[in-house]
Amino acid sequence: MKKILAILFLGQFQLFGQITIFDFCFDQPTNCSYYQMSDPEPTLTINPNSTWQIGAPQKSTFTTAWSSNKVLITDSINAYPISDTAIFTIQTNSLQSSASIDWFNFNLSFHYSVDSETLTDFGLIEFSPDNGLTWIDLINDPFYSSYLDWTHNENPGESPTLTGLSSGWQEASVNMRQLGLFLSIPPGTQIIWRFSFISDAIQTNRDGLMFDNIYVEITPPIGLSEEALTHSKQLLKVFDLLGRETEKATNTILLYQYSDGSTEKIFINE
Repeated sequence: MKKILAILFLGQFQLFGQITIFDFCFDQPTNCSYYQMSDPEPTLTINPNSTWQIGAPQKSTFTTAWSSNKVLITDSINAYPISDTAIFTIQTNSLQSSASIDWFNFNLSFHYSVDSETLTDFGLIEFSPDNGLTWIDLINDPFYSSYLDWTHNENPGESPTLTGLSSGWQEASVNMRQLGLFLSIPPGTQIIWRFSFISDAIQTNRDGLMFDNIYVEITPPIGLSEEALTHSKQLLKVFDLLGRETEKATNTILLYQYSDGSTEKIFINE
């Protein structure tokens, strides 16, 4: 049996591989989640003269953030402008080959709210596997759709709609592991997610698009022997991802709590 350790957090840990885990919550660190382990951290860049801003939403429809006070928003006060393309990016480096290492997790997740003219004004999320030379539309490109596992508001196979009126905060995530395998991204490559909001020439005085808690995870498999997990500490309890105490199980992600106060998120592939 081989144990695959997906994420380590909230205590002492031994690192057996290179992990990218980071949560952009756009507020002070105490209001962010504990998924902030990466060194170096992924870089979020707002294009010059872009309408994207980090701030508290103060619009007619956009009035509250999802997690705390601040969000990434197409202007925190004014309606989005006409004939505009606003862009921000998240960049990090591929530390290992996506094909040879068989990345265990390769995820992007976020909360969003949209208020725009349907179809004519819209958001895009694109991915570049090659330092920004080429771009893949993660929501609309039919060629790559079979390599992407979207979940929207806990509905598997459903992708987000970044146009029209969302009527409040929505949650979306995409597992890109199969895409990474297909693209065979070499180590050292700068991989980039590009978030855009595009408007036409008609002014509708709508609020636009906002994001909160954008979460990036690239976790290669990390082999641990059963002895390495248990020889220096005792397993006290096992929890599922909802915090409910449970029994050990294979092929599912569980939280292991140990006698030394450490906690590990474990995936056992049998």
